[in-house]
Order: sequence, then structure tokens, then C-alpha cells
Amino acid sequence: MNSAGTQACLGGTGSNRQRYWTAGQGAQPQLPSTFVWKVQYSNGTVVDLPMDYTKWIPDESLNPIQEQCILMSGYNYDWKDGKCTKQNCFICEIDP
Repeated sequence: MNSAGTQACLGGTGSNRQRYWTAGQGAQPQLPSTFVWKVQYSNGTVVDLPMDYTKWIPDESLNPIQEQCILMSGYNYDWKDGKCTKQNCFICEIDP
């Protein structure tokens, strides 16, 4: 997710109570508040891409040591970090 346009498109995909996992993950536990896009290509290659666009919930307390994954949540589908073991729907992009 690299733009407000993509965010707006995805924001209309479900109910206002639904949460969706994104490909955002904590970069490294030793780097507090650092998140990246974890991308896996169809050839199996996995890369970390920087976040050029973010939409964190205002005053969100980022905790990448305890909460390694990013989800979209709430009426505006703002972002928050969460424990990766929680069950939520997910959004994925397919490499053509």
C-alpha cells in the first residue's frame, strides 16, 4: 500500500467493524517503531520495502516488539499494530 488512493479503495471493502491484516510488519525488534512492507514475489523471493505512505490511528502507540503486524481497523481503516497471532481477514496483492 503506497498511496492514499489505494487506502481509500481498500477502506470500502468491508464493514466498519472488520479488521484486515496488511503486509506491514515490524522491521526488527531492536528497532522500535520501525515497520516495513514484507513482500513475497511469485518466485519465492521475500523482500522488505520501506513505507512511503502510512495512515496510523492518531496517537497510536507503536509496539513492534510485542505487536509485529499491521492491520487496518475502524471507520476510516486507519492502521494499528497488533499481535500476528490474532485472527483477522487479510488483504494481499498478487504479483502479476
